[in-house]
Amino acid sequence: SLCSIAAKHTSTSRLNESKRNGPALELLSVLIFSWSAAIRKTEEKSLLVEVMAPVTCIVGSWYMDVDSKLRSAMDSSGATYTYPDPLYILFNPWNKDDTVYMENAEGRFEYVLAHTGIIWRGSYNSLRPSPWKYGHFEENVLDCCLHLLRNVGKLPVQACADPVLVARHISAVVNSSDDQGVLMGNWTSNFAGGVSPVSWTGSHPILQQFFKTKRPVKYGQCWVFAGVTTAVCRALGIPARTVTNYYSAHDTHASATVDQFYDDNGKTVEKLNTDSIWNFHVWNEVWMKRPDLGKEEYDGWQVIDATPQEMSGGIFSCGPASVKAVKAGELA
Repeated sequence: SLCSIAAKHTSTSRLNESKRNGPALELLSVLIFSWSAAIRKTEEKSLLVEVMAPVTCIVGSWYMDVDSKLRSAMDSSGATYTYPDPLYILFNPWNKDDTVYMENAEGRFEYVLAHTGIIWRGSYNSLRPSPWKYGHFEENVLDCCLHLLRNVGKLPVQACADPVLVARHISAVVNSSDDQGVLMGNWTSNFAGGVSPVSWTGSHPILQQFFKTKRPVKYGQCWVFAGVTTAVCRALGIPARTVTNYYSAHDTHASATVDQFYDDNGKTVEKLNTDSIWNFHVWNEVWMKRPDLGKEEYDGWQVIDATPQEMSGGIFSCGPASVKAVKAGELA
């Protein structure tokens, strides 16, 4: 008999196909476009086939077709079986060849598997720990994250294989400022029509509501944006953590300084004095290699920030920027 196994990404046509023929009892491995398949077990009317996706595979939901026909009936159309449930392919921090590989087992538990944590708020002299449930294993959360990749913003399908591009996309679509993403910011005292940011205690209710309504959830501030970002990254297999910075400078002039402007008479120029220092700000760090930067020293933790503060590339997104590069002042 002949057997053809085809993997199809849900947002593309058939991308890759692994075909095999020959004695069913042989252990065969066929590599086509970096995909491989091997027969692991044979029975009278069944085969157990292991299909292995490459580390460069597009992250997302896939469907699997199995086409078969008898050698004695090559002219017939044969039979096709479509596995009814989607197959989810994620980034894999356990795989040494993956760009997001994290060697330390404790780190993988803390930054990928852990579904609860603490987000710090308050001020530098009055720290306020806020328990937070990321909930990235809760119902519909992964489907929501894949919806963000496929249908929100402008991320090409091929870019879903690159954690650098995915992380930048996440920083844009977690806020609603220019693409009707997950969360609407509100820094006023009026939260009519929504939920006060201080009332949220987890990411999954926000993601579940967004997935159900396909409309921005009201409302969030920096720690809520960061909590949701951590959940989205971890759900997709990208190690992530939530980071709080106290007495946090907000630079609006891309000068990497907090500037005050005065006129010739020593009076402040209010329209230019837009820089500020916040009592705290919360952003995210994600773990990955940076082959695009050309230096291994920039591998590791990368800053991303989903709070819509300044535009980058015409949209409200930020990062990923190497933490080592930022601390060294290498911002060009």
